[in-house]
Amino acid sequence: MNKNLLGLGMIGILVFGIGVKVWAQEAEEIFFMEIPSVIVASRMEEKVTEATGIVKVWTAEEIRKMGIYTLDELAQITVGYGIEEADGLHGFEVRGFHGNAFDNQKVLLMINGMPINSARNGRAWTGEELPLYFAKRVEFLKGPSSALYGNGAVLGVINIVTQEPQEGRDLFETKISAGSPDERKRFMGHCLMRKKNISGDTCFGFYGKNNSEKIFSEDSKVLDSKKNCSLFSTFDCTNDSPLNGLKFGVFSISQRGGLGTGWIGTTHKIDDYTFETLQPFLAYNKNLTNGLSLNTKLLFQRNDDIGLFFAGGSDVMKFGLIANLYMGDVSLVYDRDKFNIIGGVAYDRRWHTSENSHFYTFGSGTITTGGDYYFNKSKSVIMKSAYLQLQKEFPVLEGLKSTMGIRLDDCTNLVEERNSFSKTSPRIGFVQRVTDCLNVKLLYSTAMRGPGLKESIDNTMYAAQYADWKTNHATTTTYADEHCLKDGKITFTAKPETIDTLEASADYHAKRFQTSITYFNSTMENPIRAFNIVEGFVVPYLNVAKEQKASGVEFDFNINIPNGKFFANAAIQKGETSDDGKEISNIPQTKLNAGVLYHLPADTDVSLLIKNARYTKRGTTDAAILSKLGDRVDDHTLVDINCIKKIDDNVQLELKINNLFNEDWYYPQLSNTLSFDHPQPGRTALLSMDVKF
Repeated sequence: MNKNLLGLGMIGILVFGIGVKVWAQEAEEIFFMEIPSVIVASRMEEKVTEATGIVKVWTAEEIRKMGIYTLDELAQITVGYGIEEADGLHGFEVRGFHGNAFDNQKVLLMINGMPINSARNGRAWTGEELPLYFAKRVEFLKGPSSALYGNGAVLGVINIVTQEPQEGRDLFETKISAGSPDERKRFMGHCLMRKKNISGDTCFGFYGKNNSEKIFSEDSKVLDSKKNCSLFSTFDCTNDSPLNGLKFGVFSISQRGGLGTGWIGTTHKIDDYTFETLQPFLAYNKNLTNGLSLNTKLLFQRNDDIGLFFAGGSDVMKFGLIANLYMGDVSLVYDRDKFNIIGGVAYDRRWHTSENSHFYTFGSGTITTGGDYYFNKSKSVIMKSAYLQLQKEFPVLEGLKSTMGIRLDDCTNLVEERNSFSKTSPRIGFVQRVTDCLNVKLLYSTAMRGPGLKESIDNTMYAAQYADWKTNHATTTTYADEHCLKDGKITFTAKPETIDTLEASADYHAKRFQTSITYFNSTMENPIRAFNIVEGFVVPYLNVAKEQKASGVEFDFNINIPNGKFFANAAIQKGETSDDGKEISNIPQTKLNAGVLYHLPADTDVSLLIKNARYTKRGTTDAAILSKLGDRVDDHTLVDINCIKKIDDNVQLELKINNLFNEDWYYPQLSNTLSFDHPQPGRTALLSMDVKF
């Protein structure tokens, strides 16, 4: 039976059954559906129905009842978002465009408005290294948002809002989990406290699993051990403190493990890759006069990439690369009834440091030392920005709210000076309240992203390596010889990529249910991706097309039912490359998700999630590659179930089973020249105990 039909049939049965039960109940038995607030759309708190942006909000209650504690799991059931994989790491796919998985620098990730993407490659954390145990809600903004957030907000923005300490109600809770296969283990804790002069929020987490071994093609196996740690600690000076308005804290994240499919379609026992980020920060917010406030933030980040892995043949690579980041943002906010303005300036500088950095290749009895690409602190990338946003409700049409914003980014790239640029990113939106329940939105937004620190340095390194490789392969013609030859010399570089998006949405929010439908049309010029010039060896970052387009329709539906909630969402999207008119390969063509969160007698909560995705065709016609890839990535339907049993007011037991029917499924290989896909976990089970003190 066709898997899509199976998924649709199961969802249809759920909808029918729930519909019958809903209509059989008295209206007063159905719980009121509150309209959630968001910050991410305009950097000011507003109802999601009135926000100038298409935002999906998941609350802490929903996240916990579904047993979801990672962004990659949450993104899989969020319409408009998805997950892809490269080099053993997950990244976000958004509305038909690739997010470059391993680097994953096209989605901005924030905690309470504080960006936490890694300094070196702008990567957003997606997995167990960032547990959502501390989240009050998670906001997914779809579409480009450079006008507000700058260089990294190309495809979307995710903002995690934390829980707030309450006066006289200190809280400490912890969750311990163990499961199979691979001896999975998780330990998370969350502490909230509020005193006279200061309040605090601290969350920590650990996740580990042993190696699983999966052979998925000839001479290829995957080892994917994990050992992830995190610590987030934030302190606020309260109204009683002489330092009222000051906030400070630290984010610390460490992710260690194997490389999954790695760079060459297989991993070895020696493979070990560690990402570590330490980010202290300061923020200060002050009300200057009635309606006028000052908002500032300053952060420093140290990002360590440490690796040891088999590189093919007799070669082994070992490296430790350290990148630093300074970022500051100062803004003034004027907020009065039905009118507000945000204006500010921002500064961002990132660079590699020679301190404890190294890069070696061991092979054939020789040791090759990496050049100075990574070790010259003067080779930095600097971004200076100025931005302005105005929101106003016009009296011409009652209930019409408009937003206009613009940002100027000026990039000085001292690694590759030809990659310096200036770019203006406008944004305009209208939200019309038609009735108390119906809102209509029309939005136009843009974003840009130039080659960052890692891309610029890697391009410099790979150009030198390609020149050496070419001396022994003079008669071999590659893509580089035709497209990257400048003044008789091979130069790997990329123009800044830009995206324009037009969106139209209608949102109906009644007491018992909410539904919305959105149409989007996006054009990305000069998209940047890692490109295989020589398989497994030279992978610079290039503009892979002059232009790519994606359009689609998204549907979202939520209803409160007696003793629970039902949701369903779906997306149909299509992307094509203007160069050849072919569809963008290896992206979800359709997505369909549904879930039931239900409270049973005896203090038991059960959730059932169904996830279906169907992908576009392969991006290659090479028979040798296709024969190895097979037909494993077409579509898949996964079912997850979670059960929570309340023992008393302070203790809960939880059982989470992912991929209930143990389906064999894969994420497609993002490169069109590599002959392997990315196998995903089969059935997993995790038993947990949640304790509050």
